[in-house]
Amino acid sequence: MRKSITLLVTDQLAGRMIKEILRQHLGLTARQVSRAKFRSDGICVNGKQEFVTYRPTAGDLLEVRLDDLADGPAGSMNLAPSFRPLHIIWEDEDLLVLDKPAGLSVHPCGSQQIDSLANRVVGYYQKQGLFVRARVIGRLDQDTSGIVLFAKNQVAAYRLTEQRRQNHLEKQYLAIAKGIFVEKQGILCTPLSKAPGLPPRMTADQDGKYAETHYTVLKEYPGYSLVRCRLVTGRMHQIRAHMAFAGHPLLGDPLYPDVLPTLDQDSPIARAALHCEQLTFTHPFTGKIISCTAPVPEDFRRLLI
Repeated sequence: MRKSITLLVTDQLAGRMIKEILRQHLGLTARQVSRAKFRSDGICVNGKQEFVTYRPTAGDLLEVRLDDLADGPAGSMNLAPSFRPLHIIWEDEDLLVLDKPAGLSVHPCGSQQIDSLANRVVGYYQKQGLFVRARVIGRLDQDTSGIVLFAKNQVAAYRLTEQRRQNHLEKQYLAIAKGIFVEKQGILCTPLSKAPGLPPRMTADQDGKYAETHYTVLKEYPGYSLVRCRLVTGRMHQIRAHMAFAGHPLLGDPLYPDVLPTLDQDSPIARAALHCEQLTFTHPFTGKIISCTAPVPEDFRRLLI
């Protein structure tokens, strides 16, 4: 799979060796750099082949040509493949966007050692003859349904991780929260830190990490509300914790029993009512804006009729 990566050298990158730029800024592996440097057109500056020790100047155009951005068998994750089905929303040669069902963990944990979403991705790749890592960009809690993004190669993973770090990768969630909101839209900024004990949960802590959640009430029902949430930061359990500490815990959430009474067994939802509905990001190679949507799951629909 041949791919060309181009980079306009900035003042900050000028004077650094090409191999440093490729490894530290573009996120290429040592193996990928080594393979590129032995191609006749593998590493060029302004159209001329250069050594990896060359130091470009500001304004130079650096181009790298790679035949195969996959890791090959030696770089595969040590995960047992699972061949259970995936719900694919969008896919190309670099990325895989999935709709994760509630109850399935993203990575192996607990009882899900051989049938996590990552195991299924490895199995899906192997059926196509691909031996690459299951590189997830952002995670969802086991009981949260909706969109999960995987990168098929190191460069795509690096660039998408940078987008996430700079808040250019945007996720929107649907949540069903207890009660009726006085303010129909707002921003929740309670700092969060991990509380001791198992299972892990978050607690409000003025000395904790900054966390910011934007919310909009979409519709009200007797005793609960449908809310759209957008994360500015990505703390563990952020939406669940912010809603609970604001007095509107998510229906079905078992982690905050001090603020959320246990639901009756006849409750139409048996997990924290949170669904990652939409993901928007810039494609790491084409620069095109990609927006994906996951359909509302059945347990949500039963509450929203």
